[in-house]
Amino acid sequence: MERIEPARVPSPGESRGSPRCRHGAVARDAATANGPPAWLALLAPLLLALALAACGGGDAAAPEEDGELPPPSGRPALTLPDTIEIVSFVEGLRARMPARGSGGYRPPLPFEVLSLRQAFDSLVAGNLEAADRLLDRHDYDLVWTVERGTGDSVLVLGERPISNRHWGTYVFNPSRQATPTDIHVDHPLFDVNTDLLGARMWQRCRCRWLFVAGAHRFANEGDVADMARQTESMFQVLHEAVAPDGFQAMSVHGFSAENHTPPTSTSDFVLSNGATSDGLVAPVDLARDLRLMLREAGFVVGLVGDDLGYDVLTGSPNPQGIWSNENLGRGRWIHVEVERRLRTDAALREAAAQVLGLWGKLSVGGA
Repeated sequence: MERIEPARVPSPGESRGSPRCRHGAVARDAATANGPPAWLALLAPLLLALALAACGGGDAAAPEEDGELPPPSGRPALTLPDTIEIVSFVEGLRARMPARGSGGYRPPLPFEVLSLRQAFDSLVAGNLEAADRLLDRHDYDLVWTVERGTGDSVLVLGERPISNRHWGTYVFNPSRQATPTDIHVDHPLFDVNTDLLGARMWQRCRCRWLFVAGAHRFANEGDVADMARQTESMFQVLHEAVAPDGFQAMSVHGFSAENHTPPTSTSDFVLSNGATSDGLVAPVDLARDLRLMLREAGFVVGLVGDDLGYDVLTGSPNPQGIWSNENLGRGRWIHVEVERRLRTDAALREAAAQVLGLWGKLSVGGA
């Protein structure tokens, strides 16, 4: 299949309006192997000086919606080390996530959703400064760092340490060599270790975006904190902004065999391409290719719509899947349910990540 080249957010040394100085080193990453050209490293001192000078000039005011958006909060900024290892980084996010029944997730209000859409439109257009100013109103920062597993400069969209929204953490790899596949982790606490599996898939695939929800799916009553149900969330709004320029999104979930009957209870994976708003479920050939690859690796796999008895774990209510199927066409979103044993055993989790990550790359024509 022909590889789709995604739109690319500028990397640290070349962005049009880089985030403010607190957001990693503007010049440091210019000489990394997978970042901008090496010659740009010669300009690093000048770039850093310019960045520091820009910080002292204050921030331009971001447009407000009917005067409702708050001013910059002045809360301590999100800071990251010069390098991170993505699996350990994602595991560390758990400590701040609101637990089940805590009521700790604070859903965005309608005017905040509109502001997030504006911020992500700017982000996709490569205007990081405008995106950063809007996100500042919501206690979110854009931070450059280097991911050690890939060696790539990555942009982290994360919440400030003492904020209490818990809208999630998002990692973007803008490298031209990145695979235009996005990895979604909707339930990082409820679906045990899907966050670790998703992060490792992202790393192995050298994927584009990694989405990790910010709270237990049952942190609040009902589906308020469930990113696989909520349409007005940062998770959903960012997906709608970046998905058109990507190739596909893989949504990683978990099930336990003891909660099901055969054939689900005897399976390792259940795959689905989700549904449309009217409930239509229909698999595509790419999902069949993944089923085949997993089976060849020794796993037991069912595909919703092809294999009988797998109509429980369809992923059909997921708003990212519904939006993708209705706006981008079927096959641009795939729901991957992984049995608990494969997620809790480190060796099995690594084996699963290897196959899923490889498919994420090969399915879009990667080597």
